[in-house]
Amino acid sequence: MLAFPPCVYNGETCICNLCMIGWGSRGFIFSHAFQPFRNHAVTPRDGKTQYPAMKSKRLSTMDQERRISGNTIKDVLKDYKEGKISLVDAERVLKGTMLENIEHVASLDVFRELRTGIPEVIFAETKHVDLLRKIISKVLDMKESVLISRLLPVHIEMIRSSFPGKMEIRESSRVAFRMKQPRPDPVGLVGIITAGTSDIPVAEEAAIMCELMGCRVKRVHDIGIAGIHRVFEPLRQLIDGDVDTIVCCAGMEGALPSVIASLTDVLVIGVPISTGYGHGGKGETALSSMLQSCAPGLVTVNIDNGIGAGAAAALITRKIAGKKEKNGD
Repeated sequence: MLAFPPCVYNGETCICNLCMIGWGSRGFIFSHAFQPFRNHAVTPRDGKTQYPAMKSKRLSTMDQERRISGNTIKDVLKDYKEGKISLVDAERVLKGTMLENIEHVASLDVFRELRTGIPEVIFAETKHVDLLRKIISKVLDMKESVLISRLLPVHIEMIRSSFPGKMEIRESSRVAFRMKQPRPDPVGLVGIITAGTSDIPVAEEAAIMCELMGCRVKRVHDIGIAGIHRVFEPLRQLIDGDVDTIVCCAGMEGALPSVIASLTDVLVIGVPISTGYGHGGKGETALSSMLQSCAPGLVTVNIDNGIGAGAAAALITRKIAGKKEKNGD
């Protein structure tokens, strides 16, 4: 049986079972997983000298969870204070694993916005009013910004009576939201375009999401291809305003996003809308049209997915704005 030399860290022999073994020119090298990103010494086979070991790799999620004694912020901070985990691992766990249980039904992702840059979104349409009230109450206690989509009339009445003055409600778009206060200066520019006025409710979901994520928004409505001449002046204004990303919502045949993508050099996100007549009138034709577009630079989300389009546009726009600021543009 091979006798592996002990792993030595800070003058003490390591007895943990997380060490990873590699082969060095003078013997086995142990990479100490308990202290990530640091060199430490090992005892080579001759037992006389010590030399630096390899830097360890980042811990896997499983290893992180195995080393955390609990799942609350206090537990993580306590483990860090006692030297059980590194600062890097503490930050990673706080970003990735914290959940808040609500009535054993809903799990609130406490650090979603910190981790992804996207605020909490609650899809209300299928939720009982009492459950939605409990979720909103918990979210407002823990989150600075939140968006609630697809509200029913009974939900809107509940929000007004249970949370007066705490959320802004847009009945026409069936959304309610709260923004961070004070609101940081918005960055970049997202253009929100609709082909017709029937597309505005979904477009507003995208616009509000972009604003929640700290982007400037310019709305342009009712410029569909039934009157193609309406497109050019508003689009020119967006281009002159140095627009970074465009979200274009269209129902019926869904052709407008392809037209916009063919006239600009920025990413266009197409949102098929469930408006139209008869066959294909629930957004299927618009979705197929956008997916089959021959205009490069157009990407498409699912039918009526204003939330997803807005989040994607904001993430891209913030990256572009950061590059511009770095380059002094």
